[in-house]
Amino acid sequence: MRLRANLKTAFVVEPVPAPERQTQDKPESGRAKPPRCPHCNIDTLWYQSKLQRQNGSSKIVHSFHCPNCAMIVQTEEPSRQALRVI
Repeated sequence: MRLRANLKTAFVVEPVPAPERQTQDKPESGRAKPPRCPHCNIDTLWYQSKLQRQNGSSKIVHSFHCPNCAMIVQTEEPSRQALRVI
């Protein structure tokens, strides 16, 4: 089997900085806006949302993780429900 001579090896790879997020970017309808990682300063990725109830009030807790350092960031928003659970 012959080796391909046109393959090149990269020994040193420098990370490319993430592009800055525009302030006019709007999250898709019904989705929480992803926060930025405090350590890496890049957008985090959503992985979980859950409904949390406490003392008659309810809120949605969104969990995001950083793909670079694996830090978990949680945001909370009030729940908007049309029906009351009895």
